[in-house]
Amino acid sequence: MKKIFLTVVLIASLILSGCSTVDSLSDDIYDQVSNVTQSTNKYIMTIQSAKMNGSSHTYKEVFDNFFSYPTWKHFTSTEGQEVVEFTGKCMYDNQNVKAKIQFVITNETADYLEWEASYLSFNDVSQSLLMLGALFEAAIQDYPAN
Repeated sequence: MKKIFLTVVLIASLILSGCSTVDSLSDDIYDQVSNVTQSTNKYIMTIQSAKMNGSSHTYKEVFDNFFSYPTWKHFTSTEGQEVVEFTGKCMYDNQNVKAKIQFVITNETADYLEWEASYLSFNDVSQSLLMLGALFEAAIQDYPAN
């Protein structure tokens, strides 16, 4: 009886971990499709081309170097705010995590966008803005010197 129970538990564990892997793969594919379809979005292009924290490198350059599977997408929040969301995989505390960074458009005119980085999560666990600043600094420091 013990063997049957252990076998059932083992099979259930394998099935559940397989479903988790499929869900993760599905999310990654969705992110990459969004990356292509939204590549000319004005909000995304504005943030990607901005110089990062006073450096001579853009957010896109730094993020492409620091994160694996970098993706960018735009959406309008339920509060009506325009949001650019970046996701990418990086190492945190010796583990590979999926980072999510959100930039909120705070002011928009016909020829100007003002925005701020307002959210960070690792594997959908919210992090502090202090951690967001530290992540930006680590990404800049990791960028190869010219």
